[in-house]
Amino acid sequence: MPAIKNILESVFGRPRAGMFPRCRPAGISISFDDSYVDEWYCLKDLFAEYGATVTFFVSNFDLLPEKSIEKLKILRDDGHEIAFHGLRHLSAGKFIRENSLAGYLEAEILPGIDAMARRGFPPATFSYPYGVRAPYIDDALLKYFKHVRAVACTNSKKRLSGLKQIYCKNAGGLVFAAGIDNIYGNSLEEIRDALIKTMGKKKTILLYAHRPTSEPGDYCTPVPRLQAVLEYASECGLKFLRVRDL
Repeated sequence: MPAIKNILESVFGRPRAGMFPRCRPAGISISFDDSYVDEWYCLKDLFAEYGATVTFFVSNFDLLPEKSIEKLKILRDDGHEIAFHGLRHLSAGKFIRENSLAGYLEAEILPGIDAMARRGFPPATFSYPYGVRAPYIDDALLKYFKHVRAVACTNSKKRLSGLKQIYCKNAGGLVFAAGIDNIYGNSLEEIRDALIKTMGKKKTILLYAHRPTSEPGDYCTPVPRLQAVLEYASECGLKFLRVRDL
């Protein structure tokens, strides 16, 4: 793999003196969804290299093998947050339309909270599978979680730096993140611009991914891309925050 500084300089140019002022109250919160515990664990040393703490939103927690539980314990002990992404990764909107809000809580939320708590991972935050949400669902979930993370999507007209929802300050309750997986089409240049905007706004930007890997796939984030984001955030002087810290 080429040296990360070479990757950054080829894409962004060489940083100028004074380009990244220190002591700015700005941050970055990176999270990962689903149950790619092995792939997340492989990034353990990379996160440590940049002093980065992140949030792992885990689905199907009760089905994880014991070796995955042990890896999550190590990640937690390294300072990362182990959070909740649904017991069976159900779409909240679809399930509630076909059943009820109370049924959703009973089937998807409460058993998952219990399963995690019994293994020493009481979750403080939750992320919506598929990003499907509504205000009344937010209100119900915020009785159980400090933060609920939703998603904000880029399109042909609104790019990453223009997504106002993903820049937060003194956040409470509902927060939004933008994806950096292949499918979302957010280039390193656009991520760079968004991080610089974060500095100027003195807020925290929220980004999320699924499976960090060098394999192709829509919901995959190439490891060199993730490493470049960590490097650039570090150069910008952004503080790494878990979702629970917002």
